[in-house]
Amino acid sequence: MSLTCLVGGICFGAVHVYQDIQRVRANNEIIASMGEVTDDSNMGDNENVAEGNVTEVTSVGDTSTFKVVEEPVVEKSLVPADGREYIGVIEVDRFGIKLPVLSTYTDADMKTTPCVYHGTRENGNLVIVGHNYDSQFGDFNLLGKDEVITAKLTMLDGTEYVYESKLIENLNPDQIDEMLAGQWDMTLFTCSYSGEKRITIRFDLKR
Repeated sequence: MSLTCLVGGICFGAVHVYQDIQRVRANNEIIASMGEVTDDSNMGDNENVAEGNVTEVTSVGDTSTFKVVEEPVVEKSLVPADGREYIGVIEVDRFGIKLPVLSTYTDADMKTTPCVYHGTRENGNLVIVGHNYDSQFGDFNLLGKDEVITAKLTMLDGTEYVYESKLIENLNPDQIDEMLAGQWDMTLFTCSYSGEKRITIRFDLKR
């Protein structure tokens, strides 16, 4: 029995590592494809103007839905890559993170790369969610409460925005209002390893 459990555990771990490698490879290809979009005419083909509307959002780790009123987006540049749309690339040097960020959130999409959970960079209060995989935001579980880190968001036109963390907090899965509250320029969050908390990092724009 013990040997069977041991073999099963090894196989499960191997599958997890393989899936993480595949995710890293796919995301690197997406980032490379983003770099090929360089001329303004191509970018212009993918610019969208959105009106303020009511959007249904499913909370992470919860089956309930809630409605949030999105602020009007003046302009959001998007580019097709693997059939989906991205806002740019998020980097956190502290953990060697460099990942494309999808413009919309679904549970299925979040399994491959971080997603915009709420807000926009243009209007502030941008909230980005990622899984606690090793290939995404898993290392957030290693952060000390008072640790200060920086993150860089590179948009599709090459513009870079550097953010500095101001607060690290643990929220419950049902604290949706608290997750979206505050005047933070950017928030990154993921699940704790146990899944009981949402490790939430609040950032202000540095430059």
